[in-house]
Amino acid sequence: MFGDNVKVIQQGLFNDCPLRKVVIPDSVKTIGRASFFGCPSLTDVIFGADVDTIRSGAFENTPIRNVIFPDSIRYIGSSAFLGHNITHLVLPESVSYIGVSAFVTDSAGFDTITLLGHIPPQMEVMNTVMSGVVTLSQDAFTYHLTASIEGEYYNESQGVNYDSILLEVPCLAWVNYRATNWNRFNRVHKIGCYSVVTICDTTKGNIFGEGDYSYGDTVSLYAAPRYGYVFNGWADSVTDNPRHFVVIGDTTMEAIFSFPTNIVDTTYIDVYISK
Repeated sequence: MFGDNVKVIQQGLFNDCPLRKVVIPDSVKTIGRASFFGCPSLTDVIFGADVDTIRSGAFENTPIRNVIFPDSIRYIGSSAFLGHNITHLVLPESVSYIGVSAFVTDSAGFDTITLLGHIPPQMEVMNTVMSGVVTLSQDAFTYHLTASIEGEYYNESQGVNYDSILLEVPCLAWVNYRATNWNRFNRVHKIGCYSVVTICDTTKGNIFGEGDYSYGDTVSLYAAPRYGYVFNGWADSVTDNPRHFVVIGDTTMEAIFSFPTNIVDTTYIDVYISK
């Protein structure tokens, strides 16, 4: 289908073709606008190793179910996969931009988005008011149109439910995502994250260092007794403080604090002086 030296798949080249599977060669850098628009049977796409750009509407209105993006992909244009049937979308670290409606779909199976980059891709958002009566709100995964014309109210929505779809991001990267438009997702799983949880009687002391860590990270926990109390050790009989260990899974550490028994409180000692 493609020559070995093809670098660009031209605009509209395969519109409405009865293709079922497409394998893009490694030589291709750019998928042109609407190049596979409206292919009614196209369900599988395998991109070559060097594809950098997917232009607007490239695979719009095609029932794609399976797609594997290369680590080279950087730009995904507006409506690029509008109307897809993908259930689990995985975007590599290289992706830096996703246009409006790029992955809008009514497919009930679209339930998980996995982002492998620590730096969030820019997700374009557009809010447009037309003639004061029509409002259009779009981002990469949703489309919402409302209109009030001559007393009639019109409402149309497509796309994911941000309360139900699962967003997966690398461990410790969520702090970057939640500062952007990606904070629209309410269900978040941090990939490769393990929790270090601490337990103690907080009236007697505190523990510093708990939180989320990646596999293989070195953790340092410090048990700090309150005034008048001492640290006796950890529940597993280790007394190191601070305590250092390597994360290999979810971990719970308990610190034991107590009031020192070798301190004499002279408040209640009666002093007798014998003559």
